[in-house]
Amino acid sequence: MRRGAATALLGLGFLLVAAVFDAEPLYVPGVAFVALAGGSAFWVWAGARGLRLTRTVGARHVLEEERVTIDVQVTAGRLHQEEVHEFRVILNPDVLKRLKEEDEDLLIELERRYASKLMFRGDPTFHHEKFAITDASNGAELKA
Repeated sequence: MRRGAATALLGLGFLLVAAVFDAEPLYVPGVAFVALAGGSAFWVWAGARGLRLTRTVGARHVLEEERVTIDVQVTAGRLHQEEVHEFRVILNPDVLKRLKEEDEDLLIELERRYASKLMFRGDPTFHHEKFAITDASNGAELKA
């Protein structure tokens, strides 16, 4: 953050010198530095939006040469999406049972990460390796 502020101050310095001494060529780098600092700050803010950082220290007090575990978890948010996409997945009932019972956490993470809602339907005529994905809003087949 300090470097961004220093870049903005440098740009403002160029603009001030350009205005005081009527040096028109200094306006271009002044505006460029200010825009660069502002654009960089916005880029970092937009990228870090929804980011969560969690730190857990394994012990409150530690003696010299003792090992301490520190767990740092960074959870990224997703870019803002207005609409939620709904998909219908048709697959074998045995595979569906496995997904619902053993892999439910993965499905929830997929829905959260991609702003989507997955709806499942078992079809006993489908082989274990066969599945179909359709758009729930219009029924268009996306993957078969």
